[in-house]
This record gives sequence, structure tokens and C-alpha cells, in this order.
Amino acid sequence: MVTNETRRAKAIQQREITTLFMASIRSKHIAESIKEPEDEGVKPNTIRLDLAILSRLFEVAATDWGMASLSNPVKRARKPKLNGGRTRRLQPAQGKEKKSEEERLLEACGERFRPVVQFAIETAMRRAEIANLTWANLNLKEKTAYLAETKNMTERAIAFSPTAIATIKGIPRRLNGSVFGMSENAITIAMRRDRAEAGIENFTFHDLRHEATSRLFEQTN
Repeated sequence: MVTNETRRAKAIQQREITTLFMASIRSKHIAESIKEPEDEGVKPNTIRLDLAILSRLFEVAATDWGMASLSNPVKRARKPKLNGGRTRRLQPAQGKEKKSEEERLLEACGERFRPVVQFAIETAMRRAEIANLTWANLNLKEKTAYLAETKNMTERAIAFSPTAIATIKGIPRRLNGSVFGMSENAITIAMRRDRAEAGIENFTFHDLRHEATSRLFEQTN
């Protein structure tokens, strides 16, 4: 099964930057590789995710491939700015609060909804995709999920982190095959209820997707 990350890597291979030796790549080359998709109309967040893959490649080369002296030019390159819109993220503990918003939200969630939130943070999947996820979609051995229908009306595969896999394995099986057993509306209602219980304002379930993609970029930046 081909994952989104594999598709991104194959697309990157078509760029001119991949004709260079890794040791010769500088931040100016990264900047040039950014301008090319920008001119083609590729969305900033897509470019940032592509940069995350390149950044990870340099980190792996330095730590696992014996190229310890190799620097990571992605870290020094200009990153495309995200388009205007919501940028709300889960905040760390502030002021009198002893716990972060994530900790407070997860504590407020019931046993049924808590895995949904944890899974959303780990996978960046949309509410509808999570609500419609079935065990038949999952391949726990390959740590992936196949989504036949998405918001963009295209199929795609999701690669799971160890935390996402652990979350899924802790969920009891349901007779109807649904992984989480919650509709889109039920997820929205639960989020509103538990967010209020946790004392968190101006945060929606969709914001978890932005939180997840931001963390993915930061982990490889």
C-alpha cells in the first residue's frame, strides 16, 4: 500500500534538487525547490510537509548513514507562510494553570471520546475520516489505513505513528466494524462538551488537524 508520505517522496524525486549530492545542497537550493511548486500553485502547507520529508532525510543521513558532518539546509531555509485562517493550537500550561490544554482536554474526555482525540492529534485525519474508519480499512501489520473516499474525492493511505497504533489496539471491537463508533455529529457534540469541561475556549475538533500537521513539521524541522 502506498502511503501519502511515499507519494510525496516520489513527487520530490521529480524536482531538480534531487540531482544534487546531499553534501552539496545548501539553503539556496532549498529556497529554489520551494519557489518551483509555489509558482505551480501548490499550497503552502503541502510544501511545508514536503520540506519535512527532506529535513527528515538529512537527519537520518547524519545519524544513521554515517554522514555525521552533514548539515541540514532545510532548517535554515525560508518556509512558505500559511494562508490566512485559523491557527489555533493547543497551548502549554500558562499562569495559574498547572496543566496544558491537551492534558486538560484529554482528562475531560470520556473513555469513548478520548481515543478519538488522541488519534486525531497523531494522524491529522479529518472528522469524517475518523467517523467512517472501519477495521476493514486498517492494516495494523503495515501500520496504515486505506481511505477510499476523502474530502477531495480521492483515495489515500495514512501511515500511523506508534502512538496511533497503541490507541487503536486499546479500542474494543464493535459488531458494526466501526473503529470508534461515533458519527461526525457525535464527535462534534463530544468536543464541545469536553472542551467546555476543560475550560478551553475557541478550539474546535478541526483544530486538532492543524495541531497534528504542525507537530509533524516541527518534529522534522
